[in-house]
Formats: sequence, C-alpha cells, structure tokens
Amino acid sequence: MAQIQYAASTGATPFTSTTAVQTVGAIVNAATDCGVQLKKYRLAYNGVTATNPPVTVRFFTTGNTTAGTSTSLTVTQVSGRTLTLANITAAGGYTAEPTTKAYSGDAFLLTPNGGTVIYDFPLGDEPDIGTAATIGLEHTASVAVGTEVSLWFTRI
Repeated sequence: MAQIQYAASTGATPFTSTTAVQTVGAIVNAATDCGVQLKKYRLAYNGVTATNPPVTVRFFTTGNTTAGTSTSLTVTQVSGRTLTLANITAAGGYTAEPTTKAYSGDAFLLTPNGGTVIYDFPLGDEPDIGTAATIGLEHTASVAVGTEVSLWFTRI
C-alpha cells in the first residue's frame, strides 16, 4: 500500500517575493495526534535578469502555529488511501514572519534567474515536527522575484 502523502503548493500562479527574509512555504501542524514529515520540496523562481544576486534558502521549525501573516497554499492528497487531512494546513508568501525560528543549519544559494531546485529527502533524513508546530522554507532575496513552491509531506 502506498504511503499517504500530501502536497502543498502555490499552484500555477507564483507569488512575488519581497526583498527581505520571507517564508515562502510552510506546513502548520495544529495540536493533533500526529506529526508531520517532509518528503520532498520544489522551489522555482521566474526571474530573467542574469546579474541578480543569488537568493539564500533555508529550512526552519517553530513551535508557533499562528504567528505571521500569509496566504493559504492548496493542499492535495497525492498518494495512498483517501484520508481527510484535519488540523494540518499550509501557507506561503508571508508578509509578516513567525517570530521564533530554529534553523536546521543547512542553507544554500539559488539564482533568481530561473533557478529551480527539486529535492527528495533521503530515507531517514526527512525533517519532521510534532504537534503544535510549523516547518517551513524561507528565503532572503535582494530583488523581488516570482516564486513557486511545493512541499510534499506525510503524517507520522
């Protein structure tokens, strides 16, 4: 049987990022009986200027599930038996950031000039969170750029 997986995505319409630290995608797990584990992510920019400096990208977790101002991401079930997703939501394009973040220590640079990353976490290395927590992907861009993100996750 396939594992039950969900994808949270900006969809076909990218949002325009700001020129400051910004959470581009996050999975918000309310107080439920399960955790959330990231399985993969996709991040793409639609910039066209080759001289724009790279964007710094990194993951974070926070125990705060309500901080920040954001836009809802569409969550769809992509595999496994049909199971209603309760108390887990997704957001992106934050205009006010969560105030307390813990970083994974892993950061990378990505060009905003059509830069794309497609990454599946290796088995055993998937980041996860417990109840009443958020896991997200943030970036710091020096120029505003169209941004698309999708976060694939499962309940654990």
